[in-house]
Parts: sequence; C-alpha cells; structure tokens
Amino acid sequence: MKAAASLALAFATLALAGCSQLRVTTEYDRSANFGAFHTYAWRSTEPPATGDPRLKNKRLDTTVRSAVDRTLAAKGYQSAAAGTTADFLVAYHIVVNQKTSAAEIDRTYGYGRSGGWGGGTYGGWGWTTTQSYDYEQGTLLIDIIDPATMNLLWRGTGTRVIAEGTSHDKRAARITDAVEQILKDFPPH
Repeated sequence: MKAAASLALAFATLALAGCSQLRVTTEYDRSANFGAFHTYAWRSTEPPATGDPRLKNKRLDTTVRSAVDRTLAAKGYQSAAAGTTADFLVAYHIVVNQKTSAAEIDRTYGYGRSGGWGGGTYGGWGWTTTQSYDYEQGTLLIDIIDPATMNLLWRGTGTRVIAEGTSHDKRAARITDAVEQILKDFPPH
C-alpha cells in the first residue's frame, strides 16, 4: 500500500510539473495601427482590485509594473511625459483559481507463468484507482488600451500552476518571465 501511495504522489508531482509551463494566448483588434505606437502610460496608478487579499500588495504591483516597463522599453516604447497623451495605456489583472485534477493509475500484479510449445500465459490481478490533487492556477492578463476610446486593443494572457512556498525572489523571477513571454508577441505582426 505504501508503494501505491508513493506512486500516486510521484504521478501527481510529475503532472503538476508538466502543468507549470506558462501557457500564453493573445488577442487583438486587427484594425488597430500598432505601428503608430511610441509612448505609453499606465491606466491606473493603483493596483487592480481582485478581492483576493494575497494579491493586494504593493510589492507584487511593483514587480509586475517594473517587468512591464522594462519589457516595453526593450521594445523601444517610452513612458509618456507628464501632461502628454500616451499612444496607448497599459493595465494588468491577476486571477488565482483553485483547481482539482485527477488521474487514473493502473495497478496489475502478476504471480507466475505457464506455457508450452504455444507460448505462455500470465496470471494475476489488478485494479485502477483515481488519484486527485488540488492546486492553484494563476493568470496574468496584460491589456493595451486606446486612450481616446478606452477600447481594448490587445490582450496577452499567461497561465501557470502556482508553486507553494516560493520565495519572493523566485516569484519575482517567474512574474518577470511571464511578462516577457506575454509581451513577446506585442505588437502583433
């Protein structure tokens, strides 16, 4: 029985590790002239309201904004000077969802072989069990907005499993990586 529990734990760990890759999707307004964009500003100076107290903290907000600023600067965009209108606005949202996953595990135990000229047969018994586990999935959305109409022009979304007990430095590195991967396809070609 202990071996079965170890096998189930190993499977769950592998399944979670496989899900920890960032899945990125983007969508955009095909009529927008992204080539005319040179400057940007943040839509709001306040962190987005989430209703989740874990996400309402200045440190997280600073990490996301710094990563977006660095990534946009690397792409040649500049923060709009005070008192000027930016070509586009940037906003972000973070969502954490509780998820449950299940997997079937087959177990077969054999006890011997018999055979002759025509081959052999194996005896044994087995069963299938279902192992489930709970985890948290985080989603980071980055929005590019038209400042004149407040219409959404581009949205990048990154989703991955949240690792428990991660240090602030590792979380910051994962957020920075997520921002870079999400903005990789901005502007759209």
